[in-house]
Amino acid sequence: MAVMKFSVLVLMVLPVSLTAQGAEVLQEHEHGTGILKVTVSGPEFTLSLAAPGVDIVGFEGPAATDDDRSLVAGAISDLSRPLELFLVPENGGCHTVSANVALVDGAPEQGGEASDDGSDGAASHTEFQAEYLIHCQDIQAVDEVQFAYFDRFPNARTLRVHIQSSGAENLFDVVRETPMANLAGML
Repeated sequence: MAVMKFSVLVLMVLPVSLTAQGAEVLQEHEHGTGILKVTVSGPEFTLSLAAPGVDIVGFEGPAATDDDRSLVAGAISDLSRPLELFLVPENGGCHTVSANVALVDGAPEQGGEASDDGSDGAASHTEFQAEYLIHCQDIQAVDEVQFAYFDRFPNARTLRVHIQSSGAENLFDVVRETPMANLAGML
């Protein structure tokens, strides 16, 4: 398996490393669609988010102007507060233990198909990646999630959610038009 090389602009709130799993997400880059992987372990869960740069800040490629850099900084700041983007019931007593947000350059477009400009589709795109660790006093009380993510990032249309808990897996899409997920029995 080839090792992907990419440059990373990282804002580390608390140290949590982006794993090879994050590189796998890069291969699934599709405008309008992000990926949210959730892994539950006891009273904690991790969230791994990957979203195209255009979904988050409205453009791909490097931040070329001061306005672009300001948009990126604001997005990284907002993405560093996961429980303001993914709202869980208060009675779960959840708090963010760690958050790590990176803007990654080098995400190949999904399918590698020819683009509108006649290139081979292997063009480089930016992608925001975030890893979070959330601890809850009562994980069973987390029976739904409201996705304020769609309010904050108007270009985002869909999040493909993959939940792993106690050997069970659940896959579903959450869309802008219905920004809620019922998690009853999944955690």
